[in-house]
Amino acid sequence: METIKIAYENLSPRIVTDVFVGLGKGLKYVKCRALWDTGSSRTSISEGIVSDLELESSETSDIISLTGESRPFIYRVCIGFPDVQKCFIDVVVDGGCPTELLKGKIDEEDIFDVIIGMDIISQGDFRLKPEDGKHIFTFDLQ
Repeated sequence: METIKIAYENLSPRIVTDVFVGLGKGLKYVKCRALWDTGSSRTSISEGIVSDLELESSETSDIISLTGESRPFIYRVCIGFPDVQKCFIDVVVDGGCPTELLKGKIDEEDIFDVIIGMDIISQGDFRLKPEDGKHIFTFDLQ
């Protein structure tokens, strides 16, 4: 079992990790920041990643988010994590992270290129717990 683990000095209002999004093992990928969102049923990527990886899609999907209803293109990508061998292969993701719609209205540190949804979170053991005066986020990959 492999584990992603981050210690926060204080209670963090968000869980953020680095991720790799790519086309598959040995192929083009980008490293970016990801927000873990248990309220999202599916993982989303930004239009910037779609452009950087030159992704193409002819499929769309209906979604409802905080910003309303939309019909984004969907893409198949691989998502991996630094220092962890396991990655999620052929993940169906929505293009156009909802946070992109908020640029200019929130702090730059709150802009993410990936939102990790329950499609990935449900495949591991997701925990946030207090330990030695810190808050520890762990995600055990099965």
